[in-house]
Amino acid sequence: CALVRQGDCPSSVGGVVLLLAASVLFMKLVSWAHVHRDLRLASLESDACTQEDETLDDRLAKFSADVQDTEGHAHYPHNVTLRSLLYFALAPTLCYQEAFPRSPRVRIGYLASLCGRLLLLCAFIGFACAQLIFPLLYNSVGAYCSRDVPTLLERLLKLALPVTYVWLAFFYAFFHVGLNLAAELLRFGDRQFYKAWWNAVTFEEYWRLWNMPVHNWIARHVYFPCLRLKLSKPTCGLIAFTLSAVFHELIIALPLRSLHTPLAFVAMMAQVPLVSVSAWINKKTKGTTFEQLGNYLFWVSFCFCGQPLAVLLYYNLLVTAQDPQLCQHLRESARLDAVGGPVPMAEASGQGTWFFSFFK
Repeated sequence: CALVRQGDCPSSVGGVVLLLAASVLFMKLVSWAHVHRDLRLASLESDACTQEDETLDDRLAKFSADVQDTEGHAHYPHNVTLRSLLYFALAPTLCYQEAFPRSPRVRIGYLASLCGRLLLLCAFIGFACAQLIFPLLYNSVGAYCSRDVPTLLERLLKLALPVTYVWLAFFYAFFHVGLNLAAELLRFGDRQFYKAWWNAVTFEEYWRLWNMPVHNWIARHVYFPCLRLKLSKPTCGLIAFTLSAVFHELIIALPLRSLHTPLAFVAMMAQVPLVSVSAWINKKTKGTTFEQLGNYLFWVSFCFCGQPLAVLLYYNLLVTAQDPQLCQHLRESARLDAVGGPVPMAEASGQGTWFFSFFK
């Protein structure tokens, strides 16, 4: 975090990747410690059991009598090894368990197919960003500095389609291709990384389905522990959602140096009332002609009020943070253009640099 915050990271995209990897490792270590704490308590309870001839393995065997143990995995404390930790650190999951389901072999043909798809998707994302998104963002800086709302709305509508395409391509590249690629290399058997979130009729359903590894981690290590503390279900849900919003803000705001404007956190927390509203709409329209109204509202908010707006605001925040005098130069340029004067040298000399400022 300090490396990214001080600006030593070579690019904003690199900073996002670095903080994402650090957050994933942090969540894995929390799960590792949490699960082994539970296993340690179970082991102590087993030692205190009056049946001295019943070991922890015997007690666990009662719940797994019909399960074929093909990997010969060890139970606690014999599973606390560096090899086990390294495998969990590389596995495409955030929740630790003593033994993961394993596929019998690595399928070379399927692996090659995933690699090919990943290369094509990366090429498409790079092309779409360079040809469709960055020109629109570059042309929005002047409107952002002058607070020209109609022009910003026009840029937002033009951004909606390419940003949605890029987001969907990135989702497929990461959650389907990338995670399956890691799972295939590690022979990791549990590959349910997402469910049919595109059919969601409520915002709660979307957040529950679109990112299964994170959802399972929050449910296992945040939501249910809060329930065991006798907190109410709405309070536990709010705590889990707030933690998710904090992680989103940390990963995005630090590399883009926009902590003074916590857009990701505010946008996430603004969806808390939308969860209740969408659930109410779904309840009222269920079984009627308008049963899919919640899904329509989700896609409208997703394509116009969600991703494109976030991209537009974060890009302009990054550009103005890199050059605090930019807005002043652009306003002066607009004033001189209106009276037929020359363009200031400061603005003209830096005119071509903002196209690639997202990567700086």
